Amino acid sequence: MAYIRFIVMLALLAPFPALAGNADRTAAEEEKSAAAREQQELLERADDLRRQQETTEALLRKQERYLQVLEQQLKQLKEASDEEPAS
Repeated sequence: MAYIRFIVMLALLAPFPALAGNADRTAAEEEKSAAAREQQELLERADDLRRQQETTEALLRKQERYLQVLEQQLKQLKEASDEEPAS
């Protein structure tokens, strides 16, 4: 009787081969899903960075035009003050 009890306990503790294979598949599917989510996040971050770069470049072009206008105005003011007769 103790021998049968030992075999039953051993059988209950041992994993079933069918369940072990299922667990492996489940783990592989979870890893695949996690990798897909990570890839999607990376693509979204890359898009965000691309948009940020476009915005930064547009602001830089505006700033350069603004500085050119200021330099032109400064040059005109300097020329106007050079043309005025000294008092």
